[in-house]
Amino acid sequence: MAALFLAPLYILINFYVVQWMIRWMGACHRLFQTMAFRVSFVGIYILLATALLTGFLIKKPAWLHRILKHIGNYFLGTFIYILLVIAVVDVGRLILKYSFHAPFIGQRSTFVLTGLICTILIISLSVYGILHVSKIKTTPYEVQINKAVDGMDSLKVVLLADTHFGYNIGNAQAKRIVKKINAQNPDVVCIAGDIFDNEYDAIAKPDELKEILRGIKSRYGVYACWGNHDLNEPILAGFTFNG
Repeated sequence: MAALFLAPLYILINFYVVQWMIRWMGACHRLFQTMAFRVSFVGIYILLATALLTGFLIKKPAWLHRILKHIGNYFLGTFIYILLVIAVVDVGRLILKYSFHAPFIGQRSTFVLTGLICTILIISLSVYGILHVSKIKTTPYEVQINKAVDGMDSLKVVLLADTHFGYNIGNAQAKRIVKKINAQNPDVVCIAGDIFDNEYDAIAKPDELKEILRGIKSRYGVYACWGNHDLNEPILAGFTFNG
């Protein structure tokens, strides 16, 4: 139900974002002021902004469902950056205009330059996020336990969680994870849930993923438990729909 109440808010926020985008592009060049361009731009934006919903509703054909899911997931990440950047800049504009009465705020050149900086920042953050997700980092912890075990003075445990294998995280990432784990030469490997991302069918090649994860090497075995996302249930923008 929460998703239904938040839907109007999502629409209003997108209207706010699109309004600023159209105003900025119109200030950049006359071509962007034409009705043909604005209608085309708004149409494309609507397709992107509703990809999460259409991907949720359209199950067949499978290739279209997968494409919409990919687009929706990437758009959601970029949308957050767009909203944050525009909101911060807009608040700054209001402060400079009404508190400091800055004369340059109303100038077209200031508007165009500010929009250009925002666009570069949003694209840079989005690209960085897409590329950075494949980088796997390890964080070491040393835990002292007052317990003696014959023939053992230490135990190296690798803890892995929240892999969220699905539409955007697949077998290539699994190979990198397994390689990183094996490089630690662990005694025990523990997988603490959220292995999948609510849809088992989202994995393009599940048998291949299974074989990749079987490549994890440890002295005493690999142990795993389920997480709240390890369920096959309909999910839209983080909200589950049962029944």
